[in-house]
Amino acid sequence: MHVGAAEVATSWQRRFDSCYDRFVSRASVTIAILLTLALAACGSERGAQSSAEPSADAVRQACVERWNWMHYVGDFVELPNRSVPVTVRINPCRIEIDYRLPDAPHIKSLYFPCGLNQFQAYVCTEHALGLPAGPPRTGQNGRYFSATGRIHLDRAPQHPVTAPRPAWIKRYPVTHGFIEPFDSHGQLRLGLTWRKPLTQPYSCGTFPKIAQTTLIGCGAGLYCFVPRLPVSNRELIACPATRGSRTFFRARLYVPPSS
Repeated sequence: MHVGAAEVATSWQRRFDSCYDRFVSRASVTIAILLTLALAACGSERGAQSSAEPSADAVRQACVERWNWMHYVGDFVELPNRSVPVTVRINPCRIEIDYRLPDAPHIKSLYFPCGLNQFQAYVCTEHALGLPAGPPRTGQNGRYFSATGRIHLDRAPQHPVTAPRPAWIKRYPVTHGFIEPFDSHGQLRLGLTWRKPLTQPYSCGTFPKIAQTTLIGCGAGLYCFVPRLPVSNRELIACPATRGSRTFFRARLYVPPSS
């Protein structure tokens, strides 16, 4: 029996259509599986990215960690108080330290604002801001402790992050945000530099036996370090340009004769 050309063509067309249908069906399943895996991978990657982003509490803790490097011991608090509330803000890091007057505890509107300078050192105002008759401050989320100079948040983060230490924090001892310039021999530490002598009207003086640390507050926002205690009249002192700076002005300390 002879099969016509049309019947042969029809037979091959049927086989081709059947194979094509099976191929498309299998390819569709394969593509669906690949798409599912791709979406799952994207979802897990996105989840990893979102989980890697620190929370607001973690960023706030990092701001506190930076503060605790400064060693602001004995500041901002008047005895008999030993600690005061603080407000820690983020993006950028800012800290507001409440100021409490011992003889007027009802006044709760005064505070010291502090922010980071170009060296990532906290700098605070010399005098408290606010009005005594102003409303009490709200939103505090931690406390500053005078004995240690440290701040502790009321609520610690579940997943804290570590703030990178600036090079000057790693290398030098720090007091009140200033690099301590003199070594144990009274010499300027390696890596620090002198600038020209301190110009008038700036000067620094203190009284005999009154200085308790080598850092002396000279007034008008000027601070200077003496090489050692007790202080001596006309001795060379180093006055930092700002907190965290490795540059110091030369000056001479004035100590009046004791009576």
